[in-house]
Amino acid sequence: MVVVPFWHLSWHCWKKIQGAERAAALDMAATKRACALQLEDLHVEQSRKVADLEQTMASQVDALATELTKLKEQEEYDATMLARYMERD
Repeated sequence: MVVVPFWHLSWHCWKKIQGAERAAALDMAATKRACALQLEDLHVEQSRKVADLEQTMASQVDALATELTKLKEQEEYDATMLARYMERD
């Protein structure tokens, strides 16, 4: 039977605990980095979606403004033509 000194067991256990703590700290750091990257990806994606939506809305506003201008011009033309028609009678 081999007898191992108590101090050797304590040192061995301490090294195992230290190794486990180091591994846990590395795992935690890796998890935090992965979460930060995912959060950044979500932020970038959300920002892109907002920018796309703003661009779409701006295009729609421009299209509506153009349509409104055309309708106003048509209204003015119709009013002019009606006035001319009424003058003839």
